[in-house]
Amino acid sequence: MRTRALLAVTALMALAPPARAEPTPSLDLRNFHPPADPHGSLYLEPSSTPGPGAWNVGAFASYANRLVTLEDGDGNTVAIPVKHQLSLDYVAALGIGERLAVSATLPTVLYQSGDDVNAELADGRLPQTALGDAALGAKATLIPTSGLGGFGLAALGRVTAPTGDSRSYVADGTVTGELRLLAELRLIVAALQATAGARVRGAERSYVGEDFGHDLPWGVAIAVRPQALGLDEDGHWTWTAEFRGQVAITPSFASGPQSPILAGLSARYGVGDISLIAGTELPLNGAVGSPRVRGVLGVGWAPRFYDEDDDGVADDDDECQELAEDRDGFEDSDGCPDFDNDDDGVPDDQDRCPAEKEDEDDFQDDDGCIDPDNDGDGVPDVQDACPDEAGSATGSAETRGCPNRDADGDGVQDAQDRCPNEPEDKDQFQDEDGCPDPDNDRDRVLDEDDACPTVAGPARSDPKLNGCPSPDSDGDTFDDGADKCPKQPEDFDGVEDDDGCPDDDAAKPAYARAKPLVSIDGKDNQVSWRVPPKLVTNKDGVEVEDKSLPSVRALAQTLNAHPGWVALVGVRPTGNTPEAEQEALNKSFAIVFRLRSLTHRDEAAESVGWNAVKGQRDAQRLGIGFMILAPEPQRGGRLKLPPRMTPPKPAPKPAPKP
Repeated sequence: MRTRALLAVTALMALAPPARAEPTPSLDLRNFHPPADPHGSLYLEPSSTPGPGAWNVGAFASYANRLVTLEDGDGNTVAIPVKHQLSLDYVAALGIGERLAVSATLPTVLYQSGDDVNAELADGRLPQTALGDAALGAKATLIPTSGLGGFGLAALGRVTAPTGDSRSYVADGTVTGELRLLAELRLIVAALQATAGARVRGAERSYVGEDFGHDLPWGVAIAVRPQALGLDEDGHWTWTAEFRGQVAITPSFASGPQSPILAGLSARYGVGDISLIAGTELPLNGAVGSPRVRGVLGVGWAPRFYDEDDDGVADDDDECQELAEDRDGFEDSDGCPDFDNDDDGVPDDQDRCPAEKEDEDDFQDDDGCIDPDNDGDGVPDVQDACPDEAGSATGSAETRGCPNRDADGDGVQDAQDRCPNEPEDKDQFQDEDGCPDPDNDRDRVLDEDDACPTVAGPARSDPKLNGCPSPDSDGDTFDDGADKCPKQPEDFDGVEDDDGCPDDDAAKPAYARAKPLVSIDGKDNQVSWRVPPKLVTNKDGVEVEDKSLPSVRALAQTLNAHPGWVALVGVRPTGNTPEAEQEALNKSFAIVFRLRSLTHRDEAAESVGWNAVKGQRDAQRLGIGFMILAPEPQRGGRLKLPPRMTPPKPAPKPAPKP
């Protein structure tokens, strides 16, 4: 976008005599005033102040291209008074109290060049170097943010003095005053900032037919901390995107040439007391004083003693910046509290020997002191075969310190040990016989894998239920903890099937109730559905529709009543491609997963291909087929699977267990 001043008088200027040519204006058209705050961006800054006595200095070098371009009414470029401008802004700030800071700014032009539109005037040439208007500023925090962020509000004031060169486009030639409010919302990842206010000039200025007076400066920004996104491990970077501008008040409200809008991007890198910033700005309209592009490089120095936890250890050296050092003479230089100096698991405030590590031998381990001879038999524990039982100091290494012989060292004397060469496993189950018991409840699930080692139960794939009895006592698919009637099975008939209780005979006799949601014919185990199951697809994959879940529960209840039965489930593919067949298997697995979850048995259901079940009752109508396999008595209860059944490939987990 080009910056231009629309000139209805350009032709007249070209033909006018020297005495009537318009001089270079005493007007600051640079439109760049960087903040003095060491954490600011190109325009916006935090609502906080640095604190009492904290100070900083910095400098911003910027390059602006085509700062002022003059065009005629047809859009033709007549002249470029400021084609290149390299400037340097010096900034400084000082904190006064907890919520107030003052600042000073001095802009300078290191080099600038452009078309000489005032060659007729002896004093009208554009100076290559210049001094701008010096400014004094103040910031007062009205609402401070908390240590974890939140909302903050500050008031900003700025006054400039006419110290600059009136021919340089960087000086207003009069006093200006500005007052703004700055709001900030600090979040974990980012900070949102917005500012608005008013700026007044001591006198209106005119340039190429445009009048410049009072205006309303504004700006919005989002500052992102990439550390919160895992992109900056040490937290050095801050990235900012911002929009800013002014809205002219006088002499014409919201006049386009006097109301610039710019977009900016910047990145600040801070390490220790030094910070660097780089950024760029682009114009979003054709206002006067908006360059085609502006590039900025800045450096700041803010000497601080950073000590977030106030423990006297500088944050750069503090390994625990949010936890104060405990100052107990033990590793106090790392800035971390040492709650257990000797690292023996006993907190120092309870440790009788805080500098001596407990030997952790299950003998008075809570006092934090070494116990070299637990049983007091004169045999040091490191040599005592029975450190907790007083014995003789004589004998072999295997018996030294033991009252009697114990060949397998299981604490059961050989005279009472039924397995003297096999140590007892000490699991509170028949430990007095001296024999290991790998399966206490004799349910064929080893104790090391058994979630209920003292209560018999079948093997299950769920580690939390492996070797445990079913958590569903009445087998109605509602676990006892959620079952209002844990000893009475639900009768799934489509009426109040969500509480685990059968319908009340007093309220409605059995003959007046609805038919069951699912039934199994006794002759050939055909499955009949009153309310068939339906599948839905959501962001987590395929799962059983909530409305048809009672029907699936009803089938699972039947499988619980017949532990030897296996439900085979198949879904009709939408095509003949391998992808369609895999999708069908995945859909069938959604029902299988539900049946397995509700019965707590992986062997209760299997996913099969469509050909295996397409001849079953209602399969063609529903697109889902079910086959019940019952054990063959003559084969010892082994299941006969269909010849073309193929297990599904792994599918996404359909839904959480009910």
